[in-house]
Amino acid sequence: MSWPTHRPPAHLRGHVEGKLLARIAVVHAALPHLAQRGSITLVSAASAGCSMPTTAALAAATPVGRVGTADDVAQAIVLRVDGGARSGAPK
Repeated sequence: MSWPTHRPPAHLRGHVEGKLLARIAVVHAALPHLAQRGSITLVSAASAGCSMPTTAALAAATPVGRVGTADDVAQAIVLRVDGGARSGAPK
């Protein structure tokens, strides 16, 4: 199978436009408003838009007995961003 060199295969076009280009547009729009030492964190998950049959089993296997929420993810990001000193990196 040979792919055209001038554009991605048709089945990839929607993914590129819907995911990659959308994220680039968001970052581009945010940059003028970002503090000098600010950062942008992009989060994505294949399971975010649907429930999966294995979700209950996954939840039962976690230490807290449930699947993480959006607030859990946000708190983890804040912990990582604020925790530079833990890695030895200057803050």
